[in-house]
Amino acid sequence: MKDLALKQAGYAQDADFVLRVRNQKDVRMNSWNQNIIPKARHWRWFKDHYYEYQIIIYKDKEVGFVRVSDGDVSIALLPGYRNRGIGTSVLKLLGGGDLFASVRFSNKSSLCCFQNAGFCNVGYMLRREE
Repeated sequence: MKDLALKQAGYAQDADFVLRVRNQKDVRMNSWNQNIIPKARHWRWFKDHYYEYQIIIYKDKEVGFVRVSDGDVSIALLPGYRNRGIGTSVLKLLGGGDLFASVRFSNKSSLCCFQNAGFCNVGYMLRREE
C-alpha cells in the first residue's frame, strides 16, 4: 500500500498515542482486557514493552500501532482508518516468521484483516471468565 510505513515506537514519544488508541471503546471491547487503562499504569508497563510496538504511519499521520510480543501480533487503528486495507498491509509488512494472533470470534473485521494477510484459523482458544 502506498504512503504506508512503520516507525519503531519510542518510550516517551509514543506512550500517550498508544494509550489513546488502546483506550478507545471499540478497541477495548475487542481486547482481552476491556478495562480503561489508567495513564500512570500504562506508562509503567510501556517502559518495559515499548520495543514491541511499531507506530503505523499512513500519509504522514500516526494512525495506529502493531505489537509483536513473542510472536503474538495485535493491531489497532484509529476509527477513520479501519476497513481500508491498512491493517492487512501492515501485517504483510511484518514479513515472515512464526506469527500468530488471538482474535475474538466476534471481531469480524480483525478476523478478515488477519486472514487477508495470510493468517489461517488453526483452532479455537477457550477461556473461562470469572
